[in-house]
Amino acid sequence: MITWMVTSVLAAGMLGLAAHLCEGALRSRGRQSRWAWVVSIGASVALSLRALFLAAPATDAQGALAGRGVSQALLFELAGSGLGASAGVERVEALIPALWAALSLVFLVALVGGLARLRIRASRWPEHTVGGIPVLLSNDFGPAVLGLYSGRVVLPRWALGLSPERLRMVLIHEEEHRRTRDPAALIGTTLAVAALPWNPALWWQLARFRAAVEVDCDQRVVRRGVRMPEYGRLLLDLGSRPRSVPAVMAAFSRKTSLLERRLVTMTKRPESPRWGRTFTTLAGMAALVVVACDTPSPVGIELEAESTTATLSVEPAAATPSPDATGKYSFEEPVGGIARARERSDRSARTDEPEVFVDGRAIPRSDLSALDPSSIERVEITKGPGRGAINIYLKDGATP
Repeated sequence: MITWMVTSVLAAGMLGLAAHLCEGALRSRGRQSRWAWVVSIGASVALSLRALFLAAPATDAQGALAGRGVSQALLFELAGSGLGASAGVERVEALIPALWAALSLVFLVALVGGLARLRIRASRWPEHTVGGIPVLLSNDFGPAVLGLYSGRVVLPRWALGLSPERLRMVLIHEEEHRRTRDPAALIGTTLAVAALPWNPALWWQLARFRAAVEVDCDQRVVRRGVRMPEYGRLLLDLGSRPRSVPAVMAAFSRKTSLLERRLVTMTKRPESPRWGRTFTTLAGMAALVVVACDTPSPVGIELEAESTTATLSVEPAAATPSPDATGKYSFEEPVGGIARARERSDRSARTDEPEVFVDGRAIPRSDLSALDPSSIERVEITKGPGRGAINIYLKDGATP
């Protein structure tokens, strides 16, 4: 689980960098860029959950090996004792699902509860018509858009004291949010991130998306004929006022730290296309997306780690016969998590197979399938010149 979480953060970070490159390319040409972050957030969540669901059937590796014969299960026990996770890590991983569910539930309750309280407050706000647009008048909430698809513009009462030109710009801004259904996109992306609340790369992407929503809206407002200098002064004026707008709402007033970016982007002239820079940007985006999509699932990583060859050396047991040739035996964990014994020679491979002993008694290799893997206490591998031996020791009370 920890491995999967780390790879999920890395994949989301790479997709976020790709969205950042895409946003820069679109901004330089005066295009809308918020959808680059929507795609990035959706792809990050989808890749993480896909890897998790694909990993689920293979999490019980020991159970998967139980039906494949004792020789395979035996080597699983051997690999697990040497390459398995520590007990502390296992205890932490056992707590992760519960902590994850609790954290997601907290975010979900906070989001739904906040929107529900806002709805209750809005039911008490009087309706008013300003500039031919029906609005709701609040005491201190807004300017903002309330609702998902057929949203309503909400104005604080102090906004009625603005000059007619400034009030018109505020209304145009909020109408643009409503027309493009920005509130629905903000709530949807927030819910997606709340599904993986432990992923910092996703929260960074969400913050960039919220900023892109406002920057895109500013561009649309200016294109509707609003004078840029007056609109910029309005942004500075309203940015200094107290705000009581949830982050998931499309609103005119935002954090002061965002104002500089909005003003710089709004006043920057679009650049003419430069094919060299465009090609480099596209190549970088493609590389990041490919690497993110190729991020391995936790099962793939764990099996790859288990596939590392583990050569075990022990002193020959008293009951073990003394071989007379040259050669080595080592245990390997191949891809797929199924271990098998291979004979390795210093010069060439041999066809001799090691003898098998159960509690000191030699048995045919064909009898291994009759052993219960859960009855095995430990395995000792004897290597050296000749055939070598596999010594299997059963738990107390177990019978071969």
